[in-house]
Amino acid sequence: MRSRRRPLESFSLLDLAGFGLEEAFPHAYSIAHDGSGNFWILDLLPGGSAGGPVFYACHDPPVIAYQAPTVEAVLHDVAGMGQDSPRSPVDEVHEDVVARIWREHPDLITPSTAAASANSMLRDFASALPATAMIADLRRPQLGQGFAWGRYGPQTSIERFSVERLWALTPPLQKPGLFARLFGR
Repeated sequence: MRSRRRPLESFSLLDLAGFGLEEAFPHAYSIAHDGSGNFWILDLLPGGSAGGPVFYACHDPPVIAYQAPTVEAVLHDVAGMGQDSPRSPVDEVHEDVVARIWREHPDLITPSTAAASANSMLRDFASALPATAMIADLRRPQLGQGFAWGRYGPQTSIERFSVERLWALTPPLQKPGLFARLFGR
């Protein structure tokens, strides 16, 4: 019987160094990694006494995917990753979900759509964003929802709305090219 590749190389309740992406997760606490530079992180909130939801932060492709509501739920999923078991949610997010999010961007909305929302928080966030931004609303996420934090390349601007799980992704400003500057076009 051929063994499957396991997504987790390390799991620890002691913060694993090396995550980064503070503009999206200023109080992240990494709990696991896959050995390839990708981390499962807790999205902790300042002053909060409870844990936070767990997200999978991938760099290739540059995607954030919701994994589970708690560390306990992730532990349950990891414990079920036996060779004779069907694919776990950890496998699913690691192997399939990030590619789908990168290709399809299914959970992003425009500021104009958010501005028409019945939710005042979403409207307030949208009102402060440029029209070129895209918004990810993960305040009530389901397994596999997320956003491509590198959607517009390495200069993608990521902004989080306070401590809410609302993010805006904005492309970098396009500077006029050499010919446009020379010929005023």
